[in-house]
Amino acid sequence: MHNKLIPIVKKAGLNMLDQWDNFEIANQKDELDFATNVDIETENFLKKELKIIKPGCGFICEESGISDTEAKFKWVIDPLDGTRNYSKHFALFNISIALLEEDEIIFGMVYCPATHELFYAEKGKGAYLNRIVYDENFMQEVTKKISVSDTPELRNSYLHIEYPLRGDKFNRPIQKLQDLIEITPKLKSIGAAAQALCYTAMGVYDGYVNFAKTTKLHDFAAGILIIQEAGGMVTNPNGDLYEIKTNDIVCSNGIIHNELLKVL
Repeated sequence: MHNKLIPIVKKAGLNMLDQWDNFEIANQKDELDFATNVDIETENFLKKELKIIKPGCGFICEESGISDTEAKFKWVIDPLDGTRNYSKHFALFNISIALLEEDEIIFGMVYCPATHELFYAEKGKGAYLNRIVYDENFMQEVTKKISVSDTPELRNSYLHIEYPLRGDKFNRPIQKLQDLIEITPKLKSIGAAAQALCYTAMGVYDGYVNFAKTTKLHDFAAGILIIQEAGGMVTNPNGDLYEIKTNDIVCSNGIIHNELLKVL
């Protein structure tokens, strides 16, 4: 599956970079949330190409919504995760694609055009990172299997926090955030959920906590499978294993998970 998708997402990513200096706001959803012409063009391109790979599939997309809800297979697409980062010329943005079979995520891919990082996972086959590696003489494309960190304690952990936008409420009491800060001050938010999940899968972060009510399936479907296939754990705040209708997620390397849930 990944061999078919890699050239497609890389073509879409190249178009993003080509338009980085001349994009336009195409849809102002509210004061802080908007879509660019690049979001819409990328989604349309991906839908066209993915229909060829999986004829008769349905779609769950950020911009165009849900279609063919009765289809056995559905593609979940966030065409430009980190739109605000993109609009500010901050290099952390990505294309996120997942494939559902009924209510199970069976494939996920996240491509970060500006950093040349491409993450993917197929259920039961592990998680991988394809990236461009440079040295003084040449550059080459390298693919390697990735795994979550082995950090043993929460107090030494580096966590990614998904914060709500201004005006949106936290999905749990803000005191929980204060509790986390008192245990580990190593908190980060990069404004691109799928990328943050992939960085958790490769051990950059030891855990990921979603404090934002507005995070949806297209934001994290691909990243969830990549974390799971990298050996990590994904649950809701009560500790129940992830299900497709769960929007409130907690992810970790698995070792710190119970300790993290006790704080939340």
